[in-house]
Amino acid sequence: AEITLNNNNLQIRYIWFVGICFSSLLFLFSGGHVDGVEPALVWTKVHLLQSFEFPYFSPAICNGFLLGADPNNTIFTVTQLLFFFFDNPLDAWRLSAFLVSIFCAVGSARLFRAMGVREKSAQAVGGWIVTLSGWWVTHIQIGHLATFGIAFLVWLMVEAISLSTADYSDIRLFSLLWWSRVVHHAAMLFL
Repeated sequence: AEITLNNNNLQIRYIWFVGICFSSLLFLFSGGHVDGVEPALVWTKVHLLQSFEFPYFSPAICNGFLLGADPNNTIFTVTQLLFFFFDNPLDAWRLSAFLVSIFCAVGSARLFRAMGVREKSAQAVGGWIVTLSGWWVTHIQIGHLATFGIAFLVWLMVEAISLSTADYSDIRLFSLLWWSRVVHHAAMLFL
């Protein structure tokens, strides 16, 4: 039984290693387009470095450039955070696509576990299939910023499943379970 357990752990490690290799090849070392979000990345960085605050939702900031009122704004994204450390927006986009894809794979594997898949290797394979699907890869390569929200959606689905099975008979106001429920319900409204 111990040999089977060790082989299963080795198999799971190989699955995650192969998934990370594929993800790095697809996102870190390949093309990608940031044409649609590059101006927002640059102007938000300029405004933050000049004013030390997030840009207002007003056309009066930065010569009338509307930074925050665009649904595809970059203000609160991983890409914008990484762009402070890079000069090239494409490098920040590639690294954020790679990190968000790993985040999505782990969340998808957790979702498969929450849905009742018991085999850990099946959870890992399922997580990478969701993440490296043609839909995800195509939208990331095209430069659709809103696609990153899908990576967070699987985590919210896991929490929704766990909250639906939780026992609320003795929930206390402002307890950890109460805050978890409030945060996840609010996140589902805004995502």
